[in-house]
Parts: sequence; structure tokens; C-alpha cells
Amino acid sequence: MLLLEILLSVLICFDKSGGSSELVGDDGGCVVPYLDVEKMAAAVVDLADNPFLRSEYGKNIRKRVIDNFTVDKQAPIIYNIIKKYL
Repeated sequence: MLLLEILLSVLICFDKSGGSSELVGDDGGCVVPYLDVEKMAAAVVDLADNPFLRSEYGKNIRKRVIDNFTVDKQAPIIYNIIKKYL
């Protein structure tokens, strides 16, 4: 999913559905209430109609992914968790 965030311009996700909402935050896309398909559809339409907002969300999510979720940043964290339990 993280590579997808770098390649695509914006993310729309359901809240409390596996971590995507934490990645999106307040400025990386749209987070809608869990399984509220009407709000999901409204978010799709809103973003389809607003290229500036899509661009801003896209810049923000790409920056967040590059700053926080590269292999160089995450591998040591994962390694230390594994090492703790070995």
C-alpha cells in the first residue's frame, strides 16, 4: 500500500479499517466513517471535482511516506522488535 501512496495522488479510506487512516492523517486524503459508502462516494466526487485538493493531498501523503515509511526508516524498527522476542 505504501508504494501505491507514492505513485497515486490521493487516498480515500475508511476509519478504523487497518491503519490507513493513520497514514492519511488530516492532510493526506479523506478518511470516512467505517463502511459509510455514501460518505465514501461523496469523498470520491469531491476529490474528482477538486484537482487542487487532490494535488495537495498527494504531495502531503508522498512526503509522509518518504519521511516515515521507507525501508531505511522501518527496517531498524522491525529488526528491534524481532530481536526483543528472540
